[in-house]
Amino acid sequence: MTSHAVGKTGPQVILATSFLKQFFLHPFEVGSMLPSSKWLANEMLDGLPTKSFKSVVEYGPGNGSFTNILNAQLTDDAQLVAVEPNEYFAEQIKKQFPNAIVAMDYAERVSQYLGDNRGNVDLVVSGLPFSLMDWDTVERTIYETAQILKPGGHFRTFFYCHMNYYWKIKELKALLNKSFSETSYDCVLRNFPPAFVIKCKK
Repeated sequence: MTSHAVGKTGPQVILATSFLKQFFLHPFEVGSMLPSSKWLANEMLDGLPTKSFKSVVEYGPGNGSFTNILNAQLTDDAQLVAVEPNEYFAEQIKKQFPNAIVAMDYAERVSQYLGDNRGNVDLVVSGLPFSLMDWDTVERTIYETAQILKPGGHFRTFFYCHMNYYWKIKELKALLNKSFSETSYDCVLRNFPPAFVIKCKK
């Protein structure tokens, strides 16, 4: 299994115009017309001891907003697995982060790309649009996430504030509360649209 290598300066993320194009082509995969802001990306990784992490997984890296920060923070021997179902984004992530393991697949099948790290992952970061996904797929993804994380491992995801009372988000909150020992929420206003970051710990 290839390990993740970190450069001193991360590559530039995919242009917003390309992100917008992919949204119109694959709205249920991309989930938003604009990439995540740097403020949302920073909040997603806030307070995590990333320097000590040896295995990190990202679901739906899209334009690389979160991947870029992870790339700068992880050590040379850390493994980064990016699971991206969108072909365009998967190819761009491969080019930007050549030492990461990039799987053009769905998050519920992440285990097959982890090797011996299944059950020993330090962090899973998700940019998936759970509110747009089939509910059975959401349940399988959250279950799989809990299985691949080590005890004390972290899961971070987000949803847009205007979706707070949508039934899938309510069900997602309940599912996360059952699947993890700790769950908290932080609002990021400097994003379009504003978003809640969900921080879970196994």
